[in-house]
Amino acid sequence: MEPELKGREDVVEAFIKEKKMDAEVIRFAKPVRTVEDVEKLGIPSESVVKTLIGQKEDGKYVAVLARGDKRLDLKKLSRVLGKKVKLASPREVEELTHVGVGSVSPLMPFVEKVNVVIDKHVFELSEAYAGGGSAKALVRFNPQEYAEKTNALIADVCK
Repeated sequence: MEPELKGREDVVEAFIKEKKMDAEVIRFAKPVRTVEDVEKLGIPSESVVKTLIGQKEDGKYVAVLARGDKRLDLKKLSRVLGKKVKLASPREVEELTHVGVGSVSPLMPFVEKVNVVIDKHVFELSEAYAGGGSAKALVRFNPQEYAEKTNALIADVCK
């Protein structure tokens, strides 16, 4: 088993400060890896937003924000971007984000280097929780503010 990557909550906090966002990193004593873990903390599972990393056929990456209770539809995403997209491997995710799968936060500097697509269903949430840069952190943020600060593309890319 490979050692867990170093937590990057500080990077998320710096991104929040730089973008002047109303968001916060919430740290926990134990890892938050599943929907059940999130629910035990009093956070509704439908408020969870996952950050998925895809790779377009031209080799460029895309970050997709989707509600935790939805499934990414790669065909829809490919149509929206005009290029075939596949999910990045865990190794590719780590190389791009410097954190492990499950810890990826949409509030990290890598999002400034890739296309960001937010599934339209995310905007049903006024407050969302996503990876906070480590297995022991989440970040609370407003999806509308995030879209404005990152110039993300909003589209229907989930089932």
